[in-house]
Amino acid sequence: MNIISVIIIIVVITIIIKQANQKSQKGSNNAEIKVSNYLGKSIIDEKYILNNLVIFINNSSTEIDHVLISKKGVFVIETKGHMGHIYGSEDDFNWS
Repeated sequence: MNIISVIIIIVVITIIIKQANQKSQKGSNNAEIKVSNYLGKSIIDEKYILNNLVIFINNSSTEIDHVLISKKGVFVIETKGHMGHIYGSEDDFNWS
């Protein structure tokens, strides 16, 4: 493959990711949008941010609010927009 083909593929993939992020933000709550915007502006290094990533496994699905991919690693971020105290431990199925 020549260099022009590689550049075109990279540009197309970048556009697809940006469009997916814009569409996914339409269904997001305010806290998720704030976190997404903060991640996009605050991290200077080259990075990729995936928002509202839905994963399907064995007839079930789960949503990951944000996945940040950078030179320093892959970070999975869950966003909650609640105020007040939240009680629960890592082993609890439900928190209150």
